[in-house]
Amino acid sequence: MLASIVISLVLTLIIELSVLWLLGLRGRKNYHIAVYANMLTNPPVVFAAHLAFIFYPSYAWFIIGFLEIILAFFVEAVIYHKFLTYRLLSPWVLSLIANLISFETGLVLGYF
Repeated sequence: MLASIVISLVLTLIIELSVLWLLGLRGRKNYHIAVYANMLTNPPVVFAAHLAFIFYPSYAWFIIGFLEIILAFFVEAVIYHKFLTYRLLSPWVLSLIANLISFETGLVLGYF
């Protein structure tokens, strides 16, 4: 389980930082904030997803969706709003786009 948490975090960082770069995010401080935000949100979501599939397989996707919205999207958006100097897009839109692309990529990679 620890290996999948680490792999998920690394892939998430690669994908989300790439998306943020494509959306115009620049600057070392902004990238550090994005990395810290993902390090704060990704491991708990992945760990909870593992537990959900073990203990509540019927509700696992509902639980994951809830955690992705509350933990990943919302918490990262609040962090981006408070600390990023980037202002081309709303921090809410920035977080939503990055998390949707990251989540969907994870689903596709998980399928294979």
